[in-house]
Amino acid sequence: AQWKARSSNSSEGPPLLTLECGPGDQPVECSVCFDPLHVNPAVFVGDAGYRVCGHFMCLNCAEHVLDEASDRMRAWRARRDPRIHKPQGPVCPLCRAPFSSAVRLTDPTVDPRSFFHLACVPEDRTGGGGGDPDAERSPETLALTERHAMGALTALLP
Repeated sequence: AQWKARSSNSSEGPPLLTLECGPGDQPVECSVCFDPLHVNPAVFVGDAGYRVCGHFMCLNCAEHVLDEASDRMRAWRARRDPRIHKPQGPVCPLCRAPFSSAVRLTDPTVDPRSFFHLACVPEDRTGGGGGDPDAERSPETLALTERHAMGALTALLP
């Protein structure tokens, strides 16, 4: 009730919205290290090269996630203990979607096809039958939604 009352008094929107989203003149930040994202934005892709989730982070943090997963696998192999389960591969730290590599988001003015390919996010990661989300996706079936296009452009622009 207080939020609703305070929002009607402010011409720039509710203060809570400014607190959650930040001022409009500040760049989007990496969700891990809070550095400006436009400097080096990255996305997570699966084996076929399609995005696995809608999250962005800087390429340094994304590569760090990959390095940690490979270190866990290396330590698991060195132990050779059958009682210890095989560690999970690299996953997005925000939604836990498994991925195989991190790729820098390309500039749409330089390589529009690659930007389109990396900006598209599969809506249903399970593919309906719990299979590989990349299995039925092809360049002909990709569709860029307004939400994902705005997210990709926001990650690229300062």
